[in-house]
Amino acid sequence: MVYGPIIIPQLWSTCLPTDADNDILCQCVTQIKQLENQKETADNHKSEQKKALEEAKKKGKAAFDAEKAQISQGKLAAAEAKT
Repeated sequence: MVYGPIIIPQLWSTCLPTDADNDILCQCVTQIKQLENQKETADNHKSEQKKALEEAKKKGKAAFDAEKAQISQGKLAAAEAKT
């Protein structure tokens, strides 16, 4: 007879602290919410940039180029801020 596979789950339930499980779960949920918020913010920012480019395109090539340069500078500043 093999008793190992039957005993292991019982040992896990008695040896693992239950409070730690809840703390780890709360931390994971918090991190997931933060990542979702960051992604939503980034998506909103991209859609605003796209709308700004479309409006600038209606005004002419010079306005479009200026808006595109401004967006590029913003992206460069954000990349430098991350590092």
